[in-house]
Amino acid sequence: MKKNIKLSTSIAFSCLVIILYHLPYFIYGEDSNLIIHDNLDSNIAWAKVLIENNAVFPKPLKSIPIMGGVPFASYYGVYDLNLTWFSLFGIYKGYVIAKLIQSFVAFFGMILLLKTHFHHKNNIIITSGALLFSILPFWSYTLSVAGIPILMYAFLNIRNNNTKIYNWLIIIVAPFVSSLFLTGLFFLITFCILYLYDWIKNKKADRFSFLSILTLSSFYILSHFPLFFLFFLTPFTSSRIEKISIPNTFSSSLEITKNIFLNGQYHAHSLHLYLIPIIILGLILKVKSKQNILLIFIVITSFIYGFINWTSIISIIEFITHYFPIQLQRFHFLHPPFWYISATISAIIISDKMKLIGKILLIFIFGYQLQFLWNKHETRDGNNKISFKEFYDTNLFQGIREFIPEKELSYNVLCLGFEPAIAQFNNFNTLDNYAPNYSLKYKKEFRKIIEKELEKNSKIKNYFDDWGARCYAFSSELGIEIPNDNIK
Repeated sequence: MKKNIKLSTSIAFSCLVIILYHLPYFIYGEDSNLIIHDNLDSNIAWAKVLIENNAVFPKPLKSIPIMGGVPFASYYGVYDLNLTWFSLFGIYKGYVIAKLIQSFVAFFGMILLLKTHFHHKNNIIITSGALLFSILPFWSYTLSVAGIPILMYAFLNIRNNNTKIYNWLIIIVAPFVSSLFLTGLFFLITFCILYLYDWIKNKKADRFSFLSILTLSSFYILSHFPLFFLFFLTPFTSSRIEKISIPNTFSSSLEITKNIFLNGQYHAHSLHLYLIPIIILGLILKVKSKQNILLIFIVITSFIYGFINWTSIISIIEFITHYFPIQLQRFHFLHPPFWYISATISAIIISDKMKLIGKILLIFIFGYQLQFLWNKHETRDGNNKISFKEFYDTNLFQGIREFIPEKELSYNVLCLGFEPAIAQFNNFNTLDNYAPNYSLKYKKEFRKIIEKELEKNSKIKNYFDDWGARCYAFSSELGIEIPNDNIK
């Protein structure tokens, strides 16, 4: 009874912290400073365009009036339940609700995973580890990273012969709230390897584990059906096939490996650096632990991330991605939950082995990590110096619409010196767009508009020709600030 009270109290306290963590969104409203890169400049505006064009769950080839008219499958390409919050609450409030849901799914998913499959009884440490994971600054508004623990929980349940309906429901829903190409594919590969390990070890295949993998794969195909339809059932050639990666030397590849291992990556923040001492101490105190396999996975996939563009293998990688245009290094999207599982296991080992001194050490490090993550909230991050309201500036664009006699949907515009997402958010159809997947034909045609500017500036020329997802009206004088995120 006492342990249950401790658990419920810890959960109640953690939920309060999560609510307080998100309070700035509600206090400042649209005056909140939000992340621009791959967020305000794309994902949020895309949501608004989709909703206003009745294109949340449309036919794959439904036309979106951007870039002269592109099929839904090229513009967004996913049947995404996260867009529900934007439909119900509006764009800004929908975004905030989605962020709150991210944290609660991450928190309760991590608690279920740790208590069920890592068999630890220290409720305070478990909820503390889950809380730290839940207030990571998850990228944008999907459950791609935040939902990994609860998906692992369902898969491992089935692996352990718990085939209750809620496990299958989690597996069925997950593809509609996460990305196949960010986490889904790499989660599936990882659990396929685990399935093969079990098969070899037990000398027989487990049919329910196989069925869980098959179910997740099938529903990812269903949720991403527009993309599969576009690639396999239409004569579509993606602009991504022209993507050229910059080769890295062995030493620079090693440096990237070290950086991803220690610091994580922008789109999958783990912010785990200050937890590494806990993990190392836990390993010293108990060499044989379940965290070992997670750390081995992180090390191996950090090397994959670092050496994917190594000069000795880059030609092979580009040959593969020419026909299957995905980022093969994205196993790192699984790192955040793995780091926090490892840290929590180590914390419990330290608490058991070192008693009072261990508990004092954990209070200090976990407390420091909590305030560190607290200050990384996107509304507090000093790098985010513009608010939602300032970025989209609907009042300014209302004036522009009133100045132009024609209705805004009767013509297309180009955006020079500012993001096309801003015009799109304000109901203008743009010929330019931030579009990770659009036709190679359109890229060639659009290039004719900007080719003279490209020839004046090699930086923007290479940026457009070798990647091109930002299909913008570039200016040689303005140039472009290329995000240093190591992944596109």
